[in-house]
Amino acid sequence: MSTMIDVADAVVTELNNVFASSFTVPAIRQNIPRNNLEDLSVLRVTVRPKDKVTSRATRSIVQDIVRVYVGIQKQCPVDDDNSLSDPLIDLGEDIQAYFDKQIPLTALPGVVCENSAFGADGDSTWMSVVNKNTIDVYTGLIVLTFRVARPGRQPPA
Repeated sequence: MSTMIDVADAVVTELNNVFASSFTVPAIRQNIPRNNLEDLSVLRVTVRPKDKVTSRATRSIVQDIVRVYVGIQKQCPVDDDNSLSDPLIDLGEDIQAYFDKQIPLTALPGVVCENSAFGADGDSTWMSVVNKNTIDVYTGLIVLTFRVARPGRQPPA
């Protein structure tokens, strides 16, 4: 399996173990996030592999820097007085704070989050086309960065 997919799946597992009571439906991994307005009537948390940079740590160890997106989406009426969107921002900050503790992932014990970033509407690939006159969609995006060491191929002698 791909390192990116392994890390993204481990993040989904961690989210569902730690934040299950905050989620309306379990977090899922989607390589191409596809939510329609009906889906977003409830809170959706979607994890997507973003990218991977590989370097050689030693002659026998390869080091991958893997970034994954955690998207938080929910419909909010255009006239939301922040009572619906503020808890979504709080949840994003809670998720970011959890991963910033550098606790090893349950499914990948040697892997911890090295850093994170959180913002609203941070990436156009998560934006939904909606009728701005009646409904809006809150989209918060967390970018988590992990360092993964793995055995590499030996270079030719």
